[in-house]
Amino acid sequence: SIRVLRASNRPSRRQGFRGARPSMLAPLDLRGSTGFAALDDALGGGLHAGEVATLAAHPGQGLSTLAIQVALNVERLGTCVAWIGSHIRPQAVRLRMESALSRVSSILLASGSDLSEAEEKRLRRTRAALDRAPLLVACGGRSAADLELLLYAVAARGAAVAVVDGIDLPAGHARRVYVRLRAVAAATRL
Repeated sequence: SIRVLRASNRPSRRQGFRGARPSMLAPLDLRGSTGFAALDDALGGGLHAGEVATLAAHPGQGLSTLAIQVALNVERLGTCVAWIGSHIRPQAVRLRMESALSRVSSILLASGSDLSEAEEKRLRRTRAALDRAPLLVACGGRSAADLELLLYAVAARGAAVAVVDGIDLPAGHARRVYVRLRAVAAATRL
């Protein structure tokens, strides 16, 4: 199952989740929806300014797919969003986004199989929409230091929200990393 952990200026009783790979949502200027009512409820009404929300799950439980969906949902609201990851190539992220939006199986897209006329039409529209979308994909953020650099880079390119998928946090230092991420978010207005 996916657990929601929070780090904010308010004290929290939950400090971490052992063995899980976290994804982080950098703060919005105002409260914003993730596009998932249950997740918004778990986050106390959606994404909040001044907070870094962490979603944690064991590998293989769909966290990367959820992070991609949240990025797409935030983008649909007209906000420039960056998806930052450490373990998925940019082409694979794009393929997952195309699959989610066009409702064409990612297996079909990856294999190059023949698509129906309707699927090809949906895929063309999706690709055109993604090309125009205020959506940035950055890969390679394997550590907290890498993530910090990528957050500055995507903020400089206009991102207002960052969805970070799967970084490796130093054992026992998650709280310090969250504090640093809030400082970076405040400095970059993410």
